[in-house]
Amino acid sequence: MKWTVRPKVVLLAILFSVFVFAFSYFSYLQRYNQRMYRWNIETERISRLVYEMTKEKESSRGIEHLVEQNDFVHYQTKHFDIYCQNGDLAQYLNDKIEKVYESITKSLGYASVDLEYRMGQRIKIVIFKDVETYREKTESPFPWSIGNAVYVTNSFYSYEGPHLKGLVPHELTHLLFYRFLGGRYDLGAMRWLSEGVAMYGESSVYNKFINEVLAPRLDMARRGEHISIRELIKAKDLQQEDLKRIHLWYAECLSIVSFMIEQEGKEKFKEFCLVFSQDRNINNALGKVYPDEFHNVYKLEAEWLRYLKDNRQKW
Repeated sequence: MKWTVRPKVVLLAILFSVFVFAFSYFSYLQRYNQRMYRWNIETERISRLVYEMTKEKESSRGIEHLVEQNDFVHYQTKHFDIYCQNGDLAQYLNDKIEKVYESITKSLGYASVDLEYRMGQRIKIVIFKDVETYREKTESPFPWSIGNAVYVTNSFYSYEGPHLKGLVPHELTHLLFYRFLGGRYDLGAMRWLSEGVAMYGESSVYNKFINEVLAPRLDMARRGEHISIRELIKAKDLQQEDLKRIHLWYAECLSIVSFMIEQEGKEKFKEFCLVFSQDRNINNALGKVYPDEFHNVYKLEAEWLRYLKDNRQKW
C-alpha cells in the first residue's frame, strides 16, 4: 500500500512544530527572566544590608581619622555633623546649614519621607583650615580639588574659602541625590544627571557663578555648537578639555535638568531619576516616564534645543 502525503498536511505539521517550539522557548525565557528578577532583587537586598551594616563603622572611623588631634569644633544639627577647625565658621554653618538643606530639598521636590529612611545617619561636613591641610588629610590625588563628597561614608570635605558658598550646596545635593536613589548610582551613565541635579540644588542657595559664568555658555548651544546628550553621558575625564568646553558641559547638564523639571514637573523628574538608576538605560527610562513628551534621547535633545532657542534660562 502506497502512502501519499498531502502538502497541506506537511505544512500544518511544520507550523505546529514551530508553534510548539516558540511556545516552549518563550515559556523558558519568561521563567528565566523571573528567576533573574528575583535574583537581582535578592542581590540588591543583600548588598543594601551589607552596606547598612558597614557604612556607620566606616563613616565613624573615617571622621575620627581625619579630625583627631586637629582641634576641630563640632556642632550637631538634625541632619548634619559639622566639624570645622575655625570655630566662627562652625557656628555659621550650624546656624545656616538646615536652611540650605531645606532649600535644596524643596527645589527638587524631595519630601522628608523621600530622604529620612534612606539617609540612615547625619551627613558629615568636615572643613579644614586651609587647602594644604585638606589635601594632606584627605590624600586627594587631584591638585585642583577644592572639595569632595564621599557617598559611602555620607560625608563632605573641603577647606575654608569663598568657594564654600556654592560648593557646600552643590556637594550636599550630590549626597542627597545619592540617598534619594537609595544608593543605586552608576557613576558612568548618571554623572551628567548628577551634576545637573547638583547645580540645580546649588542654584536654589547660591547662583552667582551659575548665572555669570555658566549661563552665557549656553549661547554656544544656541548657535549649534552644543555637546550632544550622548556625548554628555560618555564624558569621563573633563580635565582633558579646555575650560570653555568644561563650562559648556556643566551648563548643558543644568539646562537639561531645569528644562525637564520646568516642562513636566518635579514628580515626573524624580520618577525618571529612579527608573534610570534602576534600568541604567536612558532611552528606556525616558520611554517609560515621558512616552509622549520625549521618549528617547534624540527627542529630548531636539525639544531641549527648541526650548533653549526661545528662552534665556536664569537661575
